[in-house]
Amino acid sequence: MDRLQQHSIVIYAVGGRPNRVELRHLLQARLQGELAPIIDIQFLGKGCYHIEFNSGNMVDKLLLMGSVKIKGIWMQFLKWYAGFDLDDLRDTISRRFVFSVMFPALPKE
Repeated sequence: MDRLQQHSIVIYAVGGRPNRVELRHLLQARLQGELAPIIDIQFLGKGCYHIEFNSGNMVDKLLLMGSVKIKGIWMQFLKWYAGFDLDDLRDTISRRFVFSVMFPALPKE
C-alpha cells in the first residue's frame, strides 16, 4: 500500500473525458519525454483517473505542477491515498475554480 501511495496520482479532468490511451498520449505530449513509465491507468468515475507510475519522482513533479490545460482539457493533479473518496474530492474541487483574465493591449504573460 505504501508503494502505491508513493507512485500514484489522481487526475481530475474538466472539459473532456479521454479514455486511458488518450490520457497517456496527452500526458506524453505535454511532458515530452519526461514522463516516467505508466504502469496502469484506471478510470475512477466522475472525471477522475488513478495513474500508477514506475517512479515516485513523476508523482512529485506532477503535484508540483498542480494543474495544466492540454488540448482543451483542464487536468488537476492530486495525491492518491488509501481510502480515496470521489465524493469528498468533488466537494473540495467544487469550491475551487480557475479563470483567466485578459486585459486589452497587454500580453498574456
